[in-house]
Amino acid sequence: HNGAGKSTTISMLVGLLAPTSGDAVVFGKNIKTDM
Repeated sequence: HNGAGKSTTISMLVGLLAPTSGDAVVFGKNIKTDM
């Protein structure tokens, strides 16, 4: 409820929500291209 974006971040990481801009990298892997 604090608006920190936790749910949105998790949704993007597991592929439920497509990011609209920018890049996210997890352990050196780009979530758009490497996962």
